[in-house]
Amino acid sequence: SIERSEPQIETETFHDENGKMIKRTVKRSEVTTTKTVSERIIASTAGQIVHTNGHSISSNDFDEVSC
Repeated sequence: SIERSEPQIETETFHDENGKMIKRTVKRSEVTTTKTVSERIIASTAGQIVHTNGHSISSNDFDEVSC
């Protein structure tokens, strides 16, 4: 799930090198993401050992395996 906080609006005013007044408005909000247990399990198995034909290889080494 994704939760967003109420946005905080900040306004700042300054003058550029030509003396022109610049007004900048920044809108900030916090976003919180919560993963379910099944999503965490899938994400945690991405770099683990994979078994193929009795040989253990790292999932990062698939392109080095010759058939």
